[in-house]
Amino acid sequence: MRTGVEDHDRLNTVRNTMFWPSGAGYRHDVVDSPLIAGQYRLVEEIGRGGFGVVWHARDERLDRDVAAKQLFLPMYLTGDQRRERYQRSMREARSAARLDHPGAVRVYDVVEHDGCPWIIMELITGRSLDSIAKTDGPLDPRRAAEIGLTIVQALQAAHEARVIHRDVKPANVLIGDSRVVLTDFGIALIEGDTSLTETGLVMGAPAYTSPERARGDAALPASDLWSLGATLYYAVEGHRPFTGPNANAVFHSILTDDPPPARHAGALGVVIEGLLRKDPGDRLTATETADLLTEILNGTPSEQLTTRPPRDTMQVAGKGGRSRRRALALAASLAGLIVVSALLWAHPSGGSPRRKPTPPVTQSPSPPVVTVPGSDGGSALAFSPDGKTLAIGGSDGDLRLWSVPDRQIITHLKGHGYQIFATAFSPDGSTLASAGYDGRILFWRMTDRTRIGEVDTGAGSTTSLSFSPNGKLLASSSDDSVMIWNAATRARVRSVPVGSNRITKIVFGPDGSLAIGGTSTIRLLSKDLTSQRKVATSYAAISSMAMSPNGRLLACADASGEVRLWTTGDPLRALPKLVGNGGNVNAIAFSPDGTKLATTDGEAVNLWSTATQRKISRISPGIGELDAVRFDPTGRLLAIGSDSAVRVWTV
Repeated sequence: MRTGVEDHDRLNTVRNTMFWPSGAGYRHDVVDSPLIAGQYRLVEEIGRGGFGVVWHARDERLDRDVAAKQLFLPMYLTGDQRRERYQRSMREARSAARLDHPGAVRVYDVVEHDGCPWIIMELITGRSLDSIAKTDGPLDPRRAAEIGLTIVQALQAAHEARVIHRDVKPANVLIGDSRVVLTDFGIALIEGDTSLTETGLVMGAPAYTSPERARGDAALPASDLWSLGATLYYAVEGHRPFTGPNANAVFHSILTDDPPPARHAGALGVVIEGLLRKDPGDRLTATETADLLTEILNGTPSEQLTTRPPRDTMQVAGKGGRSRRRALALAASLAGLIVVSALLWAHPSGGSPRRKPTPPVTQSPSPPVVTVPGSDGGSALAFSPDGKTLAIGGSDGDLRLWSVPDRQIITHLKGHGYQIFATAFSPDGSTLASAGYDGRILFWRMTDRTRIGEVDTGAGSTTSLSFSPNGKLLASSSDDSVMIWNAATRARVRSVPVGSNRITKIVFGPDGSLAIGGTSTIRLLSKDLTSQRKVATSYAAISSMAMSPNGRLLACADASGEVRLWTTGDPLRALPKLVGNGGNVNAIAFSPDGTKLATTDGEAVNLWSTATQRKISRISPGIGELDAVRFDPTGRLLAIGSDSAVRVWTV
């Protein structure tokens, strides 16, 4: 009999995997459940993701437990697109069946049932690496090296069979009593088969997506190795090497930032560094990785482990690596010129802008603070209007509701397959909306906490949500579109033209106007949703945006770390930028009375006076790089989230 703890662990660690907790057996009370392809009896759903649903099933012909994965075909596809996607899904499933390695999950069968493709796989007893690191803490380097060696050998076998996995991540590494297994080849790609591949489609978890794929380039065997490096980093550090409040921000970090040093990796650090190099030609190969991991496990590290050159001086055979490095250096130089030009444009004399003397900043004392247990991090936070509930969107796709008075998680809302990037309560608190990497918006009724509807935007990952002041409309943004929905019927009211501006954030103001932030401009959409006016030009992609409660101030942070305030009246007026904010600004929020502005700063939160634009205090929650920050309705509590934890601070 399974315990409640086992059920909780199962529900929170299965995402596109073929996993079953130890001790679980076949349930004999499900003989009337669906029979797939005349052979596989479904027992119980054990996982749900952006690409399918995984069931514990019984092979009645061979009398054995199996995992049956039903692959999703999105409803927004046309007939021809659905046929193409179906053919590609079946082709990819058969490619996974070609693999024969103890470190790769075994695929037994590929079948069709009611027009949907199903993959039948072995059922693994164990836990995911993701679950182990979150529940038990980071792994020691030797254990991580053992796991890494098995996975890289499985990848070698896949690459030799010309199969690229494309979704290597901790949730797809299952650890049993005697085996380590890489699962979910359901989005694998047969190398060289372009006829059934959608151009420009990036699949897999954002935080484990290689730089070349984040740019939209084709997946390579080296792409899987980069994802392995990010997975090993997570295993020993307990957090991801690259973070952000949405997919765009994560991809920007992957393309432009170096990961924080892996402080707990020991000798494994050189392997991680060698795998996380941005240029595929600079990365360790699968053979080099396996050799180095073997040396670490044997306790006889070679000179290469201690003397391997850093990425800046690494010599790459051929011209491709050097030319790409020169291109990156040129891009960095051009970016610097753009910033200098912007400063000269703002101050024609060429001198530095005048700044008021900055008073000393007080490091926030240690007020009462609560760490939300079992929250799996929180890249999307929202307080209910009555302040009694904090909604937490997790990286595992679960939406958790935390009771503020009771200081405990009261329920898990399930339905998203991947990371949640946005949550929003309706003004009356009756409805909660959530969205993320899977492109769906889910609507939840708060009285009984049940799902009451969903929208498939058909536009890729949804990065932000905002209810109109009267609660009748919900605005959503994806990378290249802004959509307005009827909150009651979930019907699309209209799409907002955005041109070539790539959208990152949206927020309704109290008068019903909608602020739209992108990679080149910040615009305000009129309250009748018919006309736009430009607020300002942004020199880097907007990473976060907030409107003051009275609607008179618009705060924007961009990917360069700059935070600016604008008045929203006519004419528009830019206030002095907030000086002294450094690091990645992934989130900003106004206090309910509008007198304070909270901005993340790498691993800390800065509190500013909106009247003077001066920093008044600084909070260091100690949970890694921060992705989200929200004031409660009283302004006395500040919820702070990263990909590893959520803390609620008294301010």
